[in-house]
Amino acid sequence: MTDEQFDQLVMRIQERYGSRPWLLRARTLWQVLIGYAGFLAGLLVVLLIVIGLSFGAAFADKELGVFLAAGVAVLLTLALSQTLVFLWVPLQTDQARTVTEDEAPNLFRMLKILEQDYGTRPFHSVQITPQFNASVQAIPRWGVFGGCRSHLFIGLPLMQMLTPDQFAAVMAHEFGHISSRHDRFGTWIYRLRQTWWRVFQQLQSSQEKHSRTRTRGLIARFIDWYWPRMHAFAFVLSRADEYQADRLAADWGGVDSTAQALWRIECFGHRLHGDFWESLKLLARVRDEVPDDIVARMKSFLEQQPTPHDANRWIEQSMQALTSSADTHPSLSDRLRALEQDVTELAQQGFPSAAQLSADVALLEPALHQITLDVNAQWARENTAGWQNLFHEARRLEKQLESTAVEPATAALLTAEQQWERARTVAQLEGTAASEPLLRELLSVHPLHGPAILTLGCYLLERGHREGEDFLRRILNDKEHELTPTACDILATHFQKLGQSEQVRELRGIVSRFQEAQAAAMKERSSVAASDTFVAHGLTDFEVRELRKSLSGNRDIHSAWLVQKELRHFKKERLFVLVVRTKPSGLFGSTNADVDNRLARSLMGTITLPGRVLIIAPQGGFARLSKKILSMRDTNVFLRD
Repeated sequence: MTDEQFDQLVMRIQERYGSRPWLLRARTLWQVLIGYAGFLAGLLVVLLIVIGLSFGAAFADKELGVFLAAGVAVLLTLALSQTLVFLWVPLQTDQARTVTEDEAPNLFRMLKILEQDYGTRPFHSVQITPQFNASVQAIPRWGVFGGCRSHLFIGLPLMQMLTPDQFAAVMAHEFGHISSRHDRFGTWIYRLRQTWWRVFQQLQSSQEKHSRTRTRGLIARFIDWYWPRMHAFAFVLSRADEYQADRLAADWGGVDSTAQALWRIECFGHRLHGDFWESLKLLARVRDEVPDDIVARMKSFLEQQPTPHDANRWIEQSMQALTSSADTHPSLSDRLRALEQDVTELAQQGFPSAAQLSADVALLEPALHQITLDVNAQWARENTAGWQNLFHEARRLEKQLESTAVEPATAALLTAEQQWERARTVAQLEGTAASEPLLRELLSVHPLHGPAILTLGCYLLERGHREGEDFLRRILNDKEHELTPTACDILATHFQKLGQSEQVRELRGIVSRFQEAQAAAMKERSSVAASDTFVAHGLTDFEVRELRKSLSGNRDIHSAWLVQKELRHFKKERLFVLVVRTKPSGLFGSTNADVDNRLARSLMGTITLPGRVLIIAPQGGFARLSKKILSMRDTNVFLRD
């Protein structure tokens, strides 16, 4: 199911069941039951076959009995492997710094109050992370059949930017997802959806490994059909539950604290994504040792006020962003509207500044210093390998840049790929801003260079410059450009942030049509028959001479004919058919079919043409096709004297 089809399915469900929550729950439950029934039905079929084979093995003769017993063993292994996918998916919590009640009594005092008010069990663990978010992870012990343990993850940078009241509202939201005050069915679906998603990811990963696909193919095909539909219903229900969790948080911690927390998280999140992590990558290019103070760096960065241009850009994005089907969380404006709050009033306050009394100081003392050191150390351990890879890659790129250095006067003489390599290397070493002049120079001479367009267009959009749209639309103007899906994704994300829903839908449609055309192109290139239409090869004189030179190097080739298959989709990706044969002999000038076929096979991979090439002999299964090609005018490209 494509992204556009999933978006349309979600919209249909919202339109049909949005005003009838009881019916939405009923349909979601039906989807869940289908999933369980599909799994159990598959097992039942396998077990019935096993029982039948077992009876057969018991009463058959020795040789047949051994064969049937082997079949029973194979089927039982298959059934066990299918069951393990559901009952033993390797689900683990993210690794973080566990905090105890003795270390942070104030935090646990708040959590206990929430537990009592919301009617929840204590979390299996409370962990502090270097991430700018907070979340609850429900880890099932028995796959999709439940038995969850809940773990609370709290980002230390998030606590640093929120006041205690604002942070309490965030915690109240997370408790809302597992609360007895929350709709129990919605909580169950929330957990079940997470589990099915992990099962789906595990199966998708296993399909990439051929040896494992054989044992998991049946269940994988069922999941491929089932997951998007179940996901769509659970998605709509989970989004409704996000609104309910916000309402519970507002009732518990106050509407103002909840709204202020949502606003600050949104604005600071945009800033971190836009600048901080990119600056850290650039630091890795020049410094070998991974920083051991990531939390302090993030705090210092967020405490600095952004430039007016950047502040206005992130405020607009926070205000205008649309609710996306990529995330169950509604957009900020939709969440605030559900709380009867106006996002424009928050925007009038300007870009938020750091909290004077932060939640980390109020809630994590007396162990705050040690917790911070541990979080820093864990982040450093987890990122050391990637950091050093970036550093050593930068040294290699520096040498490469030095070896390919050119004088400004001769820079214009470089090929498009040489110019692109220079611009890309500079971008990797110094950032895209440093490579912008090189990218513009390249595109002034080669305006349709796809990778350069993507790099510059994406950079300009991230900086709030609409000129990036014009660059990316150069790719969209070519309906068969291979980078069309990537350009559409970048533009769709951009328009999503600006609240332009019509533009997003248009781009999703372009991607969907591109994918359909791509599938049709693969199908029409997968076979060649005499019933197909063929046209002249269309090679230039130079390309024909190079082909003849390659063919003349093989003494077994006597003659060759070349055509193109007429294609309806992605016509620039040409498909050639080359007929080759050895020297005719005998009374009727025939050739040996086996020899000709061996010749055709030996040439595969040795003939280079501007497209795919199918090389065939004029006999056997391609006899009718070869006859058609040989009868066409001007198809003979080689004849040995």
